[in-house]
Amino acid sequence: MRVLDVGGGLGGPARNLASEIGCSVEVLDVTEEFCRAGEILTTRTGLGDLVSFRHASALDMPHPDASFDVVWMQHSSMNIADKERLYAEIHRVLRPGGHLALHEIMAGPVTPIHFPVPWARGPEISFLRPPEEVRALITGIGFEESAWMTRQRPPCDGLGNDSRQQTQRPESCHPSACTWCSAPTWGKCSRTWRVTCKRIG
Repeated sequence: MRVLDVGGGLGGPARNLASEIGCSVEVLDVTEEFCRAGEILTTRTGLGDLVSFRHASALDMPHPDASFDVVWMQHSSMNIADKERLYAEIHRVLRPGGHLALHEIMAGPVTPIHFPVPWARGPEISFLRPPEEVRALITGIGFEESAWMTRQRPPCDGLGNDSRQQTQRPESCHPSACTWCSAPTWGKCSRTWRVTCKRIG
């Protein structure tokens, strides 16, 4: 199985996925220093045969069509303004029947974000969109929704509330590929979305 980790940074999740499942993972990141450091860490962990790095933009991926079985993004799309082009590129490099897995922070009914936040120093590099908009965009491009889960946690009391809308999980999606962590939006609550979709056609 070939996996593309878009915006994977230093490659920690990619190395975990490769070591747990034994799949081949390519980390694509726009920051060259992350790719170089990730290569060093991957060599030191003995996973150089399974995990590779490529310095490139997610909006112009240097891959042929239908190159990957799975594309995943974890806390990356909030720094990318052109989400239409992002998801179109992901659709292009996925093989028909391949899966897209997302764990992303999206815009919700919260007070204005007070910067800096974990993903952005200021509003000029923060591009959150409402989940309904992202959902319509992804399905409109040619993905079939498999699971859509929302996690909301008020930071004041630490109590969590999971709102889940989930259809049958694809049999080919290993449980380890869907292990996520939450992150705050620094508004009234922390809210993240976990999404898996299948490319149709």
